[in-house]
Amino acid sequence: MFVIGERINPTGKPHLANALLAEKKVLIQEEALRQEERVADALDVNDSSCGIDRAKAISFAVEADREV
Repeated sequence: MFVIGERINPTGKPHLANALLAEKKVLIQEEALRQEERVADALDVNDSSCGIDRAKAISFAVEADREV
Protein backbone atom coordinates (compact mmCIF):
# COMPACT_ATOMS: atom_id res chain seq x y z
CA MET A 1 0.00 0.00 0.00
CA PHE A 2 1.19 3.53 -0.83
CA VAL A 3 0.01 6.17 1.67
CA ILE A 4 -0.34 9.82 0.62
CA GLY A 5 -0.43 12.44 3.40
CA GLU A 6 -2.88 15.21 2.54
CA ARG A 7 -2.74 17.46 5.61
CA ILE A 8 -0.62 20.27 4.15
CA ASN A 9 -3.71 22.10 2.97
CA PRO A 10 -4.63 25.61 4.16
CA THR A 11 -8.36 25.15 3.51
CA GLY A 12 -10.08 25.54 6.88
CA LYS A 13 -6.72 25.83 8.65
CA PRO A 14 -5.99 29.53 9.22
CA HIS A 15 -2.71 28.76 11.01
CA LEU A 16 -1.43 26.93 7.94
CA ALA A 17 -2.67 29.64 5.55
CA ASN A 18 -0.90 32.24 7.68
CA ALA A 19 2.28 30.15 7.68
CA LEU A 20 2.24 30.11 3.87
CA LEU A 21 1.60 33.85 3.69
CA ALA A 22 4.33 34.67 6.22
CA GLU A 23 6.67 31.97 4.85
CA LYS A 24 7.04 30.30 8.23
CA LYS A 25 8.60 26.95 7.50
CA VAL A 26 8.28 25.50 10.98
CA LEU A 27 4.51 24.88 10.90
CA ILE A 28 4.66 23.32 7.45
CA GLN A 29 7.65 21.18 8.36
CA GLU A 30 6.01 20.02 11.61
CA GLU A 31 2.96 18.86 9.66
CA ALA A 32 5.17 17.06 7.13
CA LEU A 33 7.00 15.25 9.94
CA ARG A 34 3.71 14.29 11.64
CA GLN A 35 2.53 12.71 8.42
CA GLU A 36 5.82 10.88 7.98
CA GLU A 37 5.47 9.52 11.52
CA ARG A 38 2.02 8.26 10.50
CA VAL A 39 3.64 6.31 7.65
CA ALA A 40 2.98 8.65 4.70
CA ASP A 41 5.02 7.60 1.68
CA ALA A 42 4.38 10.90 -0.14
CA LEU A 43 2.86 14.29 0.62
CA ASP A 44 0.12 16.04 -1.31
CA VAL A 45 0.82 19.75 -0.82
CA ASN A 46 -2.15 22.03 -1.47
CA ASP A 47 -2.15 25.83 -1.78
CA SER A 48 -5.85 26.55 -2.30
CA SER A 49 -6.07 29.46 0.13
CA CYS A 50 -7.45 32.65 -1.37
CA GLY A 51 -5.40 35.80 -1.36
CA ILE A 52 -2.01 34.18 -1.86
CA ASP A 53 0.37 33.85 -4.79
CA ARG A 54 -0.26 30.17 -5.48
CA ALA A 55 2.94 29.51 -7.42
CA LYS A 56 5.04 31.13 -4.71
CA ALA A 57 3.17 29.30 -1.92
CA ILE A 58 3.47 25.86 -3.47
CA SER A 59 7.14 26.40 -4.21
CA PHE A 60 7.78 27.56 -0.66
CA ALA A 61 5.85 24.63 0.90
CA VAL A 62 7.59 22.01 -1.23
CA GLU A 63 11.04 23.44 -0.43
CA ALA A 64 10.19 23.58 3.29
CA ASP A 65 9.10 19.94 3.20
CA ARG A 66 12.21 18.84 1.33
CA GLU A 67 14.39 20.30 4.10
CA VAL A 68 12.97 17.81 6.59
